[in-house]
Amino acid sequence: MYDENTIMIIDNDPINRYNLKETLWKLNYAVYETEGSVNAITHVIKTKPRRVFISLDTAKADNFELIDKINELHNCTLIIYSNKITKQDVASCIKASVDEVILNPCEQTERLQNILEL
Repeated sequence: MYDENTIMIIDNDPINRYNLKETLWKLNYAVYETEGSVNAITHVIKTKPRRVFISLDTAKADNFELIDKINELHNCTLIIYSNKITKQDVASCIKASVDEVILNPCEQTERLQNILEL
């Protein structure tokens, strides 16, 4: 089981992680963060977050295998985010069973809040 207000951020870029973490803190969410697939799986299993934000670049680095593994091991909402997303990226996210795709989440706090309230 998970805590309602916990979120895991998986992103290989520490600046992107920090910016998203800061935005989520302002919305009163407990945030865990990690980089890379190996650490990510371990952290998801240990912390059991309700929602997992994965940067598009991180997901694409292993052809969305990280998303498949998280879906296999933990029932949570998977959200892909990026500053730039193509139609092909969206199609890949749908194929990988991602729950939400958000462009520039730090600049769309109202939409971000709506997604988190689902």
